Amino acid sequence: MLSKTNKSLYSYMGVRAIKAALKPDGRVVFWSDGKNDKFEGRLKKAGFKVKGVPAKAHERAKRDVYMLYVGDLRS
Repeated sequence: MLSKTNKSLYSYMGVRAIKAALKPDGRVVFWSDGKNDKFEGRLKKAGFKVKGVPAKAHERAKRDVYMLYVGDLRS
């Protein structure tokens, strides 16, 4: 959840810091309350291979409402 206290994690510098903390074949997942092309681009610009994975609010939900962004450093 984005708040004033964690907002910097989703910035370009925050994404770069997360990348620097990962092992060379590391992976990170970010939760989003929906599709966010700007954030996906920020992850790519930082050097991640990005996959957006739609997610439901709960198991029996009829549609996806969230997006999980998987940032991968693997070749």
